[in-house]
Amino acid sequence: MITQSHPSPEVQRQERQQSRAWFFAWLTVAGLGAAVAIDAASAAMSQYPTTHPDCATARC
Repeated sequence: MITQSHPSPEVQRQERQQSRAWFFAWLTVAGLGAAVAIDAASAAMSQYPTTHPDCATARC
């Protein structure tokens, strides 16, 4: 029976740093995506009162 050896502390530390880097990369991408979406939505909303009179009122 082959016993699986535990990875050395150095390997464990590198894996932890890599997973943390991926986590921050995804966080950054998600944050940028949200910022772009919010920016686009606010730009679209700011155009409505001038082009669509109903949107300037509470009915929209």
